[in-house]
Amino acid sequence: MNINPSYQNKHIVNSCEVMADIQGIIYDMLIEPMQEKLNDHELNLLSKIADVLGSVAEKATAYEQLNEGALNKNYRN
Repeated sequence: MNINPSYQNKHIVNSCEVMADIQGIIYDMLIEPMQEKLNDHELNLLSKIADVLGSVAEKATAYEQLNEGALNKNYRN
């Protein structure tokens, strides 16, 4: 909610951009500093989690585009 009526967000980010930023922060703050303490299974699991989160973000972005009318009508079921 924006209570400042003069504020205009010139760049509206989509879910993929937000997720990429979040994943970068998580990597920089948590994963990279602990990389030597994590075993192969844990690193593999984190990689799978990143893939799933990326897939969720792609679907959310497609949904946003569909609601904005940015996608062709053939994308609707």
